[in-house]
Amino acid sequence: MQISDDKVVEPFGEINIFPGKPGFNRIRGTVLCPPSVENASVALAIDASRSMVDNFGGSGLSRIFKKENQVELVARVMANYLANFAGDGKVSLSYWACGVGGSEVVDLGRIDANQADTKSFAPPNNMGTGTRLAPAVKHLTEGSFKKAKWSLSVFVTDGVIDDLEDIKAYTWDIARQISKGERGFTKLVLIGLGASCDEGQMEILDDLLDDSGLLDPTGNEIDIWDHSMAADMKSLDAIFKEVVTKDMIIAPSAILTDDRGVPVKSDIPFSDGLPAIFEFELPSGSKSFTLELPDGQKIVQPLA
Repeated sequence: MQISDDKVVEPFGEINIFPGKPGFNRIRGTVLCPPSVENASVALAIDASRSMVDNFGGSGLSRIFKKENQVELVARVMANYLANFAGDGKVSLSYWACGVGGSEVVDLGRIDANQADTKSFAPPNNMGTGTRLAPAVKHLTEGSFKKAKWSLSVFVTDGVIDDLEDIKAYTWDIARQISKGERGFTKLVLIGLGASCDEGQMEILDDLLDDSGLLDPTGNEIDIWDHSMAADMKSLDAIFKEVVTKDMIIAPSAILTDDRGVPVKSDIPFSDGLPAIFEFELPSGSKSFTLELPDGQKIVQPLA
């Protein structure tokens, strides 16, 4: 079970709860810490299926009343943020789920942070009749990002993914390529926009490689997908909540205790440093845990 983003306390990025040994749960968490990556390749892809028409400000009569283009507001902010992270200062843009069946991708080029602030995101003329994600992913992973050493692609959508089984199978293909050293680090992030999103599908992709046993050449677990609901995101740093690794130490030491104040059991002693990804055991039924940092700061994370 993943704690929803709006219930996760900063500086944590993600908190997951798994069944552990009898009487215990296993907690896996991350600390929000955008990585410093040389030559990072980044992309932002916007769902342009017909279900997104109102998010684009409407069409026909609805545009006469000048409805606000929510896509443009969100895309400009995200594009600016991602461009500043990119190795060359530019983010690749595209519309996906265009055309018949929602299988077409429209490449919008690459822009820098300054261009992002004024970029127009008007609805395309060929808004799609379906929402197919696999063509959008392959447009990047088999295109400009195929030989990238490190890539992050963000996909914004408001609806139901029509080709979930196809994208699951392709995700396994990517993961196996990474494990063999045939492909560089690849992270795909789904951002849900609006109440009509099927977050259940997003969670299926997010959890797809859990406990797969697949490791990259440096020994880190391979985890391709992450997701967030836009309404629950407290900052754009949440895009990177699953990009961190266990060998990233973000504090020289830390103390973790359960809701009774008892130190938790972990594979790695936090006295040697707090990693950006951490795991520990908690007694079943624990309502929270507390992280105490060297400066005395205490962060309480509810689990209910």
